[in-house]
Amino acid sequence: MDSSAALPSPPLSRVVVSGGTHGNELAGVCLVKEWLRGDSAPCLERSSFTAQPLLANPRATEQGVRYCFEIQESFDYPRDEEGILTACIHPDRQTLDFGVTVPYGGPEEPLYPVFINEAAYYSKGIAFWGAREVTVQLPAIGVPL
Repeated sequence: MDSSAALPSPPLSRVVVSGGTHGNELAGVCLVKEWLRGDSAPCLERSSFTAQPLLANPRATEQGVRYCFEIQESFDYPRDEEGILTACIHPDRQTLDFGVTVPYGGPEEPLYPVFINEAAYYSKGIAFWGAREVTVQLPAIGVPL
């Protein structure tokens, strides 16, 4: 089977439309808040699927900041003398990017695992990358409405 061939999948029945992933980018926030109030919600209505608006990062939006993560280092899979993997990522941790902290480097600087068991890094022997949270505050830009 050609690995680049698309596999058949059922049509989507539910979609989330999010705004505010980055708290200092307000266009999406304004639209989502409007949709959550019910204003202009018909533009989300489709006969083929349901759409739900979501304010993705309310804490960052309230503070007007963008939360960023700096990739710090990779954590390699342990291997034996012959180069064979001796450990793996637990299935419960597979999709938990940013979901847990790693007490590495001290509690004042926790690392957040990202790209956990990512296929693109598997051949390089990387189990996950550790990232530190960085907060960047940008000045507001006034825009007349």
